[in-house]
Parts: sequence; C-alpha cells; structure tokens
Amino acid sequence: GTPAKGKGPGSDIFSDTKSDWYFGNSNLKSKGFTEFKSEWGNRPNVDNWRRQQAIDKSGGLKPGNKGNVVTPGSNASDSTEVTYESLLAKLPLTVELIAASNTIIRDALFENGKTFQDRLEDYLSAIDAYEELLRRFPGSAKEEEALFNLVYLYGKTNNPAKMESAKQRLLSAFPNGKYAQLLKQQPLSVTAPGSTGNNDAATKKYEAIYNLFIEGKFEQAKQEKEKADQLYGSSYWTPQLLFIESIYYIKQRQDSIAINRLTAIRTGFAATPLAEKATNMIDVLSRRRQIEEYLTNLQVERKEDDVVNRVGIDQQNTVTRPVPVDTLRGNKPVVLDPVKPRVDTFATKPPVVLAEDKGFRFIPTDGHYALLILDNVDPVYVTEAKNALARFNSEQFYRQRIDLTNHSLTARYTLVLVGPFKDAATAVGYVDKAKPAAASRILPWLSEAKYSFLIISNTNLDLLKQNKELEAYKKLMTETLPGKF
Repeated sequence: GTPAKGKGPGSDIFSDTKSDWYFGNSNLKSKGFTEFKSEWGNRPNVDNWRRQQAIDKSGGLKPGNKGNVVTPGSNASDSTEVTYESLLAKLPLTVELIAASNTIIRDALFENGKTFQDRLEDYLSAIDAYEELLRRFPGSAKEEEALFNLVYLYGKTNNPAKMESAKQRLLSAFPNGKYAQLLKQQPLSVTAPGSTGNNDAATKKYEAIYNLFIEGKFEQAKQEKEKADQLYGSSYWTPQLLFIESIYYIKQRQDSIAINRLTAIRTGFAATPLAEKATNMIDVLSRRRQIEEYLTNLQVERKEDDVVNRVGIDQQNTVTRPVPVDTLRGNKPVVLDPVKPRVDTFATKPPVVLAEDKGFRFIPTDGHYALLILDNVDPVYVTEAKNALARFNSEQFYRQRIDLTNHSLTARYTLVLVGPFKDAATAVGYVDKAKPAAASRILPWLSEAKYSFLIISNTNLDLLKQNKELEAYKKLMTETLPGKF
C-alpha cells in the first residue's frame, strides 16, 4: 500500500495501517527523511540532538529556530561529526603542532609537580612528575626549577643520595642560575620556592607551638598559641598543628573544641592528606557516646591458649593476638609476601661487630623487628602513631598479621616495634615500603624531625634496653647497611 495523502510535516508516518512496514517501504522512508529535514534541518550525528541548547551551539542556529531554514551547502554541522578526517585533523602531525603539544605536556607535568608538592604535600608523586619532566624534556625552560624542587623533595623524603645527585645536576647545568645561588647560600636548609621560609617570625612561632604540643607541654602550648593567634590571626596555622591540637582536646574529652579544629582542617586545607583523617575523626567524635557504650557492654571471651606471652617486650603496652608460637621469642616471624627484597644483600653478610658498637651485633639471618623511633613525642601521639601504622598494615599487608608494640627507652626516645619478621631482609623490605609513605600517608601530622626508621633483632633490643646506647646502635646499622635508613 501507499501512505495516506494530505499528511503534512509532523504527521505520524507510522499511523497508516494500510501501509507496509515502514523500514521495508522505500517510499515511506524517503518521505520520512524529507519530512525530518523539512522540520529539523541538517542535524549532526551527535548525542542529545533534540536538546535545543546543544543544537544551537553545535549547528550554529539561533535560539527558537528549529532549523527548517538551512543554508544550502552549509557545512556548519560537519565540525561536530566524529569522523576519521575530523579526528585526524586534531593530531599534532606537523613540526609546529608537535612542538605546541610538547609544550602543553611539559607545562602540565611541571604544574602537577607543583600541586603535589605545595598543595597536597604528596612528595613522592611530585618527585615522579618532575623526574618525568626531566626525562622527556631535557634542557627545557623548566629544568632548573624542577631540579631545585627535587633537591628539596628528596630532602623531605629522607633520601640524601638522590638529594645530592639532584643538587650536583643543578650546579653543573646551571652554575650561575638563581636556584644554584640559593643552594650555595643555604646549603643545609633548602626552602621550597614560594614558601614562607624559616626566617618568617610567625612561622617559627607556630613551629615552636607545634613542638610544645608534640612534646606534651600542653598548657604552655595553649598559652603560646593564644598569644600568637592574637598577634598573627589564623593565617599561619598548619594542618599538622590543628591535627595534633585536636588530639590533645580529644584526650581531654573537649570534643566540641576538637571538632572545631578538625573542621578548620577540612575546610581550610581540603587538598591535604589530613583532610580525610579530620573528616573520619569528626564522624567518630559525633558518635563517641554510642561507641563507648558498645565497647563497655561488649563481652569478649578468650581461650587460654589464645594468649601469647611475649618475652623481651613491655607487657603493658602489648596488644595480644592469637598467633602461633615459634622459636623467635614466642612469636611466629612474619613473612611479607608483597615485599621481596634481594636476599643476597643480607644473607651473604657475616655477623658484624664494631669496636665502638657497645656490644651490638648484626646477624642478618636472625629475626628482626622494623623499628619506628619517636623523638620527644608525648604518649598521646605515640598511640596515634601506632594506630596510623596499624591502618597502613591493614591496607598494605592485609594477608599478614603484624604486631605493634611500643617501649619507652628513655625520657626522650620511644620505640614502636613492628613484627617480628623472619630475617633482616624482610624487616628492611617493610621499612622500604613504610618509610616513603610516612610523610604523606602514615604520619603526615608528625614532623619528619620527630621520627626515623631502623630494624633491630631481639638480642640487640634486649641489649639496647639495658645500655640505652641508641646512637651507637644507629651508627652500627647505618654503617652496615648504608643508604637504607
């Protein structure tokens, strides 16, 4: 059959019951195509073509015009079609376009590095961005500043070898540059470009207040902060200072003040790693009563053989877990599957004894702990550091059970023991994974001057508890395993 006559544009071309199936009738298809063009005009092959705003922008039509007036031969819609030619036209295939594309990539890598460094304080990601910039675009206009920033970043991540390498590259390539002059003027204290620097009186003041909080001198810290706030306002607050201050108020059960400080982190420093921690702590504090009631009413029954007595560790600070008993001081040594250090680096080393080591002996095949050394840190923040390590372990080593224990070595130093691991190589493998993440993920609230990493065996740990010769033990390990710590 043929379609009904007299039906103008907009009529239902499917309503004629006498006609054949529409898509099988060439006359009906031809008529439908003509009516569509008459009603809507030439339409680009894009999504959402019915949306008038999208149509106006893509087809160059004036608002309110459905498009039934089309300029003959117009190719305004062609630019929006996804075709081989349109995609090819956007590729940088000429020398000029390739140069422009490389400039965009170079600038983007540099800006990524700056963002990771200054705003997110993700130093490892910043290093990756700058190193990629130097690899892909040697001799570029950004090279000098990128090298200077790498000197700073390798210093922040406690990598002196690479810091020195970046410094020598900078001094060799740009001996008379402004950043080389900065290094020569401040060889021991490199300040990131754009930062306020250590010479700023307000910055120094708040750094001193931060240290007072960390060292447990809370009343003095509060008084000094009140004076500083009256003088400088809040513009010099750091997220680290606000975080440790909030922990103090949480300990004092002054939750409203703690939430105020945490909210300041979340709103004023949203791009920093501490913002997420602040959000989580606000949530926990808002439910503090319910959580405490739940824990108070929780009845936990332990079987007798689930409790393992640990020799050589302070019992009052030990979290007891059901672990199989083995030969290493009552604990089964942990084997980290994700960390595969080179065994020959350690296993081939004979036992080491130095004349000035106070009796410490390094035997690489002995079981070892990874050791976090906290320098003049109040017990409140020691607990927070342990919690942070526990979260890191649950994320990175979820298949292993890794114990955490702390021991107060002297009035100044507190040791957080992680493990034990089956040998020195495995303990170093753990440190290799935890140490780079400490500043940005594990302990972003703790100044890097306040902590360091080592490894230690049970024998050396027992000796250290007796003689307190931590510096001697540090010297032994840094000389035995240079560049590891």
